[in-house]
Amino acid sequence: MRIFNVIASPGIRMRMIMILYLFAFIFMLVPGCNMNYKGNKYEVFDNIPGTYTINQGANDILIPFELYAGNKPMIQAQINGISAKFLIDNGKLFDEVWFYNGEVDSLQVQFQSQIADSLIGIGENSATQIFKGNEIDLDFGCIQFLNQPTLISPSEVGFSGFFPGINGQVSSMLFKHFIVEFNFDDFYLKLTKPDNFIIQDNFIPVKMHKRSNGSYCIPFELVMSSGSTHNVLLDIDIGTVFPLYLISNADNNIPISPNAKREFLGFAASGELYGFRDTLKELHLNDLVLTDYPAIIVQSDANTDTDIVESGTFGIQLMKQYNVTFDYFNEVMYFEFDKNNN
Repeated sequence: MRIFNVIASPGIRMRMIMILYLFAFIFMLVPGCNMNYKGNKYEVFDNIPGTYTINQGANDILIPFELYAGNKPMIQAQINGISAKFLIDNGKLFDEVWFYNGEVDSLQVQFQSQIADSLIGIGENSATQIFKGNEIDLDFGCIQFLNQPTLISPSEVGFSGFFPGINGQVSSMLFKHFIVEFNFDDFYLKLTKPDNFIIQDNFIPVKMHKRSNGSYCIPFELVMSSGSTHNVLLDIDIGTVFPLYLISNADNNIPISPNAKREFLGFAASGELYGFRDTLKELHLNDLVLTDYPAIIVQSDANTDTDIVESGTFGIQLMKQYNVTFDYFNEVMYFEFDKNNN
């Protein structure tokens, strides 16, 4: 998906992460709610965006999702009685709901400030403008998320052109309130309050590591086509559309094949992105071993801000081979085996 930083104007400090590639093309409030939660009892996060309400009698919180363009999880909500579509991102747990296409009168999404911040990410161009917006409520039927903060990219920036029909994207609204399961068999999200979460027998736990920039990563062992072995921490980003996105730098010494040709990969938050295609002999993640695994390798200077991503990311192309669950409260990611996996 997209990787970016928001460089705040004076007096405002914000920072977010995402990955964006051009060719990747991801009920009104229901009466009768009897529970209103503010975050959770775990003091894990510095900030928890807004609150939520669950309908009376709702035991399992299930939200259906689709794979937008086949590779980006997308959910649909009602805002002021109007349907809106959002991609899901967790490259970094940013608290705001991000709108791609400026102010939207029908959704009552408006700029709260006329002072722009700067959004910069990987790519070879300069930063773009982004504005703080007003708080909104989103209704998913059995659950309503209230008082969610927003960020708005002006329409002229062009992010909406990357994802036609999509209003924006969400992150912390889900991951800072619940343990979130992505079921790729039946295409639904299962939201579980931390106190109620039960680890299933077929879950393989992988410990997350939190970086100083706020992103989360897990350890991989890479066996390159050249035969060299590299142990790296790769950032979690369900919005990443490449099977594996690796950054070759002086710390990890990930090699680029001498026969590989530099090619255009797509557009990121700061413009065009170029890299090299390769195939790993093996990809190791705890007890999981994948062979002949495709990867994109970019040189470290392809990142306009080197602290955005250190060694690379992995995303939905790997995750959707399993059902995956994110527990950011205990910093654990679970891979679930089903009958189709050995």
